Amino acid sequence: DLAIQTQEGTPWKDKGGHYWLDQYSVEVQEYTRQVSEAAYAVGFDEINFDYIRFPSEGNFNNIVYPHKKADDTRLKRHVIADFLKNVATPLREQKIPVSIDVFGYVASRPDDVGIGQHLETLAPLVDFIAPMVYPSHYYKGSFNLTKPAEHPYEIIDGAMKVAVARLIKIGEDPDKLRPWIQDFDMGAIYTKEMMQ
Repeated sequence: DLAIQTQEGTPWKDKGGHYWLDQYSVEVQEYTRQVSEAAYAVGFDEINFDYIRFPSEGNFNNIVYPHKKADDTRLKRHVIADFLKNVATPLREQKIPVSIDVFGYVASRPDDVGIGQHLETLAPLVDFIAPMVYPSHYYKGSFNLTKPAEHPYEIIDGAMKVAVARLIKIGEDPDKLRPWIQDFDMGAIYTKEMMQ
C-alpha cells in the first residue's frame, strides 16, 4: 500500500523488476526520518539518501501514485525537495549530517533529468551532494568526447566544474560536492593510470 501502483492496483515494477515506494507518501517520509535518527543514535556518523528520485525506466503509462492528492501539481523536483524538507531538515536541526546521491547528469544538466533531481533545488537542503559521475553513463558527445567512458578524468573534471559554478551562482558552498568515482569496468577497461 506504500508502493507505486499499476492502474490494475498491483505494485508497479520498473524495467529491472524493482518495486518503488510512493514518493508522495507522508508515511514513508516519517518512517525514513525515524530510521535515520535511529541509525545515527547507534553510531552512523552521517545519513546518506540514495535513490531519492522518481523511476527512470519502465512503463510510465501504467503508473499510479496512490498517495498523490488530486490537486497536487508540484514538479518532481519539488516533491523530492519536500521529502528533504520533511526528513532531512529535522535531522540537520539535530546536527545530524545529511547527504544525497544524485545521477551524474544532475551535475551538468540544467533540468531535473526527468527524475526530480535538480541541483539548485536540492543543494540548500543537505550538507553534501554526491553526483555519480560515472564516465560509462555519459552519452556519446558528452564534453565533446566520442567515447566518454574512455576519458574518466575529462568527464569527472568537466561535470564537477559545471556543478561548482552552479552552486557558487546560488550562494551554496561548492565543498558540498563529493563525487562518486566509478571503479568498475563498463564501456572501458580502467587501468591504474586512468583511475589515478
